[in-house]
Amino acid sequence: MAVVAGFGGGAHPNASRYCMANRRLVNQRRILDGASHILETGSWGGFTVDSLAQYLKMSKSTLYRCFVSKEAVVNMLVGEICTRVDGQYLRIAQDASSPAPVEFERFVDAYAAFCEDLPRTVITDRGVLPADTRARLMVTRIHLDNVCSRILRLGRAQGQLRVDDPTVVAAGIVAALEAVAEFTARRDGMRSRSEPVRAVAGVFLNGLSDLSSAPARRSYGAR
Repeated sequence: MAVVAGFGGGAHPNASRYCMANRRLVNQRRILDGASHILETGSWGGFTVDSLAQYLKMSKSTLYRCFVSKEAVVNMLVGEICTRVDGQYLRIAQDASSPAPVEFERFVDAYAAFCEDLPRTVITDRGVLPADTRARLMVTRIHLDNVCSRILRLGRAQGQLRVDDPTVVAAGIVAALEAVAEFTARRDGMRSRSEPVRAVAGVFLNGLSDLSSAPARRSYGAR
């Protein structure tokens, strides 16, 4: 066991508590990574405390010291992924200096990475997920809509995107990207969810762009 030095050179009185807390954090990370693997390769019904303990070769008592239930595991796992992409959306929303097509590409890249990070079962079986997990995903979905709408309004102001109602069009784009991500997640032979998402986003960008004034754009379908 590690010893945490005190001011007098001896063991810190809280050394044992510190080591236990550190071990708990390490176990939490292992559990989250294991849950991600099971939810990516299996089903919600197959994700249990027993299956998680067996995969990790960890006792159930250790699992329960870190999380009170499998639902708590999923809530933290999805919450971390959503928080990460929400931060990316915030940075995109705060940048009004780039051309809208460039901002749109950044937006799509963030969403494509989000689709890869979310375990497959979280994408395909949202209806059976814990209520808190679904609520967290909805918060990120709202951020998606808002950032996409802001980019479309920016593009219209710059004269680079043709769009009458940015709010409605943004909702349609996000719904389409979500549908593509779910479709690819359900197809066993299609391991990458990001490339189809980028391809469909490229179709939207081409359709909305004013080709006479928009800068050169990346071809999402031919990376």
